Amino acid sequence: MAKEVEDLVIRRNRAIISQWVQNSNMIVSAVDVTELPLLVSLYNHNSKPKIMALGNIDLNNAFMLKSEGNPDYNASIWVRCGKKGCHYTEYRAAYRKFLEQAYNIKIEKKDPEGREVDHLLNLGRAETEGVFVRVEAVKTRVNRAWGGGFERVSSSDHFSVSNSRSKRIISWSIAAKLGDQMPPRNKYDKDGLERLKIFFKGMGISELELTNKVANIEKHFSHHYQFTKGGQE
Repeated sequence: MAKEVEDLVIRRNRAIISQWVQNSNMIVSAVDVTELPLLVSLYNHNSKPKIMALGNIDLNNAFMLKSEGNPDYNASIWVRCGKKGCHYTEYRAAYRKFLEQAYNIKIEKKDPEGREVDHLLNLGRAETEGVFVRVEAVKTRVNRAWGGGFERVSSSDHFSVSNSRSKRIISWSIAAKLGDQMPPRNKYDKDGLERLKIFFKGMGISELELTNKVANIEKHFSHHYQFTKGGQE
């Protein structure tokens, strides 16, 4: 069963990246829960997702958003986050319940082997009380590498992005985590950036998009690492 769950998680994460490649406005958080079905349907064509309970978990804490079809693409789990002390702490158990309901399987009471269930949006950037954030299972080593440097910087006071946005979308870094890709060591790590370019090209991102867009990958990572200090440099 462990191998089956691992394969399922890899398949799910690749499906999320595939959807993101097709629509870069794919969201990972929203304040207004009533907007979620519509927002998700915009990148999940012809779907009519519904908010569904996960066992006996209160809908104010976590829920599944699901429409007909392949759950790799048409099912997601969202949990309540917010100011310190106001977020739902049992999200790992909620994720297991989500997998059981969405895929009609029975799994062990622990995270998938070598992975940890985590919020796709860093909690440091989900300060608005009552925001709902999507969670998935990512490789433990990869998740902690991003969290130890890149995410720590992106949630610092230096960062210009507002922490009170009504919704947020998948970024290059979130997509890289879902694809089991380690972060570059710092903004000078050209080999690391090239490795990520190769990965994203393999997932369907064009060379033109990687190099010519305002939010191209070099600018994205360089901007986030410009405030790093100590070992990150």
